[in-house]
Amino acid sequence: EDLTTRIKYMFQILDADQSGALSCEELNYGLRKLNLHPPIHLTPDDFEVLTEGFELCNDSNELDPEGFELMMRTQLRQLIQMQ
Repeated sequence: EDLTTRIKYMFQILDADQSGALSCEELNYGLRKLNLHPPIHLTPDDFEVLTEGFELCNDSNELDPEGFELMMRTQLRQLIQMQ
């Protein structure tokens, strides 16, 4: 699978209400469902930073699949550059 396919799959998992968009609260709910150790919890400020001041969000300040993919690719690129 390529990265785009995996990111789209992750979006579908996190989109609990199947609305096609992720709010900060819904993203946190989805992250809890993943049972990550240690758990990840995003504050509203974290969400604002991750979404580049909501620039990656729709008019409701929610991430759609395209915005989510851009956010994930940015975070992965930053992680790789740190190593």
